[in-house]
Amino acid sequence: MKTVYLVLDMQNDLVAEDGANGKSPLGAEVKSRGIVAKTAAAIAKARAAGAAVGFVRVAFSPSYAECPAGSPVFAPAKANNLYKLGTPGAEIHPALGRKDGDWLVTKHRVSPFYATDLDTYLRANGIQRIVCSGVSTQADRKSTRLNSSHGYISYAVFC
Repeated sequence: MKTVYLVLDMQNDLVAEDGANGKSPLGAEVKSRGIVAKTAAAIAKARAAGAAVGFVRVAFSPSYAECPAGSPVFAPAKANNLYKLGTPGAEIHPALGRKDGDWLVTKHRVSPFYATDLDTYLRANGIQRIVCSGVSTQADRKSTRLNSSHGYISYAVFC
């Protein structure tokens, strides 16, 4: 059974010490729990096991046209200039070792399936099992697992 390890929202604005959330409670939690290093180790294990690796980030165009204005989750992104495509904050944390051939899915909502090409990547590569981890909230992992009802088996990893 072919597997992909999806790494959710491990982008600089959220997890880098010098990122927008670096000094926030989330940043403190990321640092104290060693989430970046643990995620990098999980990625290495996934690669060693022959799994594909995909990164999912939340990001918006410079105009934030895709950002839902009334969303309590995403509206602050525009107000605080976060997750903007073309900026370092929207890039995957470099310690995770993103490689050529790794998938990069850009989402504009919590679910990485909503209005993205994730399902296309999965089907084109014969993926049947999704293993995922992330940093933002339980909602990311839950949404990925619930929205993977397109015939995939899914698991969450807690780093």
